[in-house]
Amino acid sequence: RATLVVADVKTLGKDCYVECDPADRSEIAVPALDLDGNVFAVLDVDSTEPAAFDEDDRRWLERIVKGLSLYAQG
Repeated sequence: RATLVVADVKTLGKDCYVECDPADRSEIAVPALDLDGNVFAVLDVDSTEPAAFDEDDRRWLERIVKGLSLYAQG
């Protein structure tokens, strides 16, 4: 239920990270919550650059996801 920013996905074990592209190095995952606080979707953005995401990215992506969540729930 919280945004996850991973600077280097290569440091995560196989139990913690599902690799979609072997070239990926960093990731930000932002959950979309329904009105009851349950996750119904996740915006997952990957980069081939290590440490590609910062607090500005987190803040803006969380705003976008929150707006889309409110829109989706009518």
